[in-house]
Amino acid sequence: MPKILLNFVKAILACYLFVCGFIWFFSPWIISQYLSPLLVDNNLALAEKTTIRYNPFITKLSISELELAQFDDATHTPLLSIDSAEIELSLWQLLSKTVHVSQFDIDGLKLKIDKLDEQINIGGWPIPTNSSTPPPNEPVAENTQGDYNLNIPDINVVNSLIKLNWLDHKHSIALTKVNLKQLHLSPHQQLGNISLAIALNNSPIQLDAEFGLNNLSGEIEYKLAVNELDLANFNHFVFPEDPIQRNQIYNNALLSGLLSLNYQQKIELDKKTIKAKFSDIDLSLSNLITRTQGAKVSIAQQQFMSNALQLDIKNWSIESPEIDLNGQASYHLKQFNAYADETHLSLANVKKLSIPSISIATLNAKHQINLPELALEQVNLSDNTKDNIPSLARFKSMNIFDIKLSEDGLSINNIDILGLGLDIKKTKESELAGLIKLNSIDDTNISTADSNEINLPSSGLKSTERNQVKNVPSDNFSIALNKLQLLDSAHINLFDESVQPGIERFFKIQQFDIGPIDNQNPEQLTLLTMDGKSNKYANFKFQAESKPFSTVPYYKLSGLFREVSLPTISTYIKDALNYEFDSGQLDLNIDVTIEDTDINGETKILLRGVELGAANNPNDETLASSSSIPFNYALGMLKDGDGNVELDIPLQGKTTDPDFSIQGFVTLLIKRATMSAAKDYLITTFVPYANIVKVSLIAGDYLLKVRFNDLPFTMGDSDIPVAASPFLDQFSALMKDKEDTELTICAYATPQDIGVKNSTLKLSEAQHKQLKALSLARMNTFKQYMVSEQAIESSRLLLCSPKVDKSENAQARLTFTD
Repeated sequence: MPKILLNFVKAILACYLFVCGFIWFFSPWIISQYLSPLLVDNNLALAEKTTIRYNPFITKLSISELELAQFDDATHTPLLSIDSAEIELSLWQLLSKTVHVSQFDIDGLKLKIDKLDEQINIGGWPIPTNSSTPPPNEPVAENTQGDYNLNIPDINVVNSLIKLNWLDHKHSIALTKVNLKQLHLSPHQQLGNISLAIALNNSPIQLDAEFGLNNLSGEIEYKLAVNELDLANFNHFVFPEDPIQRNQIYNNALLSGLLSLNYQQKIELDKKTIKAKFSDIDLSLSNLITRTQGAKVSIAQQQFMSNALQLDIKNWSIESPEIDLNGQASYHLKQFNAYADETHLSLANVKKLSIPSISIATLNAKHQINLPELALEQVNLSDNTKDNIPSLARFKSMNIFDIKLSEDGLSINNIDILGLGLDIKKTKESELAGLIKLNSIDDTNISTADSNEINLPSSGLKSTERNQVKNVPSDNFSIALNKLQLLDSAHINLFDESVQPGIERFFKIQQFDIGPIDNQNPEQLTLLTMDGKSNKYANFKFQAESKPFSTVPYYKLSGLFREVSLPTISTYIKDALNYEFDSGQLDLNIDVTIEDTDINGETKILLRGVELGAANNPNDETLASSSSIPFNYALGMLKDGDGNVELDIPLQGKTTDPDFSIQGFVTLLIKRATMSAAKDYLITTFVPYANIVKVSLIAGDYLLKVRFNDLPFTMGDSDIPVAASPFLDQFSALMKDKEDTELTICAYATPQDIGVKNSTLKLSEAQHKQLKALSLARMNTFKQYMVSEQAIESSRLLLCSPKVDKSENAQARLTFTD
């Protein structure tokens, strides 16, 4: 009996060895026979040199020189190829519901993946992407087979390459080294180590990770390094193409950008809390260019760094977990440029943005970001860098201190601006020169479906969310600014060529500060101080206070304008009034308070040496005296003994019904009646200066008039003639001796100044403009000499509008009137 049993065992063993040997020897042929029909059905074929062998003795599958190509491809271009692969299983451990992979090695894998509209082909094998899902009410069958475990001591994939064609966009993933060690996966436990070295589109990526979880509790720790990943290759993922607008040049696009990232992370996980600690974060992005709706944005370099960031998610399994974020970071940016079409058409350009310290904290379930300082350098707005026109606005630096941003509000301590400048030029066509415009967006190709989707009213959850947002009171968000100030003088240049003659005005803001502003403190006073100059001699100073958020309006303004030349504003009033200021200077003092609806204050206006004339045609220098006399006569009634108009206008009453007193006018009329009593004094006073002035009897209200001799100029020259030295000496002596004397200076240019011999010829607009500029230069030269060299107060020398004298034998000259 034992012998029979032994022979039976031997027979079974012999059969087992025979069957296993048969399978091992014939497995390549058997596998090929069974695979071929299945592959042909999908238009695929294996290469003849491919060997797939199964060793049943050790449950090992060996693959060598595998090549899978399209069946009808004459070139036999492989869709999938493997130089060698070995996979070994331990079948005995299946008894304990464990899949144990003793060996998993792949060398030389080449795989092609194609993403089409409706499916993905992996190695030529089609996989539909629109797989159907079971109805929501259909019960899901429970797994009654028990849970299995997966153990893989070592997985190695080397020298492999995956080529991805995603909707005609090609990517390559080179698997230099993929190693997984001590991998143990089960429904309750996950353990393992991962070492990954790949090149995504030739950009190296390194990942080293270790994880150990038991019933969703444990740790995950990894280190990731990405080097110069070209983001332009992923534009179709960030901004998917619209097939209808595929050729539109204004579509959003990520055109370029190199991403580098290094950081470490440790995650501690339990059933209630996820704690994620980030360390040694170094995120940099260089040469970034994006396009959005007709504009492009380029950033040469930006970097985000942090030594430590802590993210805690409490009660993560519920719908609304509690999130805590704490840490320190920094951010730096260089060469930001937003532009239209070409880089030189810059909408906004920032040389540098720096945030040296970013503090992120969560307190009482509210997140807060603190920035001790945010610095901007060399900012230009709306600038065509290829022309000579300066940028529309610019500043050298802006420093913002103590920024605190939270869910409750935004607060800023100080904003300091250095080197602020504005250049505003209005062209003849009433457009702003230098204003860069965005390209118009052609939205005519938007599909009807998209349009209908946009116009359809939202319902359900979206409608509820919109109503919730609408019901949130916006005034709960606080905005506070302690102070905004200029650290140096700001320069504002205004040019207006839409009127004739053109206007040039320059402002120098020497002081500007405003603050504090707080929308949660309605009774707090906000103060504004502004001090500056305009052109060469005009100056202004204002102080204001208000309660901008108070339910009861409160405003107070006090300030002054000094030495505003009235001829410079004639251009804006002459068409409406048919008059223009021939000469004159304005001083204005204002002190007014508005509280609730009550107005209380006073305005003082001083017009020095003001004379009006009829508006003229540029080629007709003859005043239409018939229209100017009545208004000048009325103005003369208001002049005092010095030829000035001084008005005190009290402002009182309600904002709905203000009252402007005219008592100042009555006082002026009384002063006017005493002027004739000064005849003898006037003659006696100016006799010592008979070489430059004369006193003459004239008609009209003024019985006596002091007239200054003219100062002739050399043809075509704006410099004071050398022969005029005696005139200058006596003129300055008179002005120093008679400190109350104020004079209006007028300059006359002639056609001979620019080489036009015949004065009867009609001047072109360019010639007329050239002569006016020469006249203005002569007045400025004379006034500058008297102010700088002779210390005469600039407010005593008033400039009139530049003149052109086309009369026969006219002399280029300066005239002086009191």
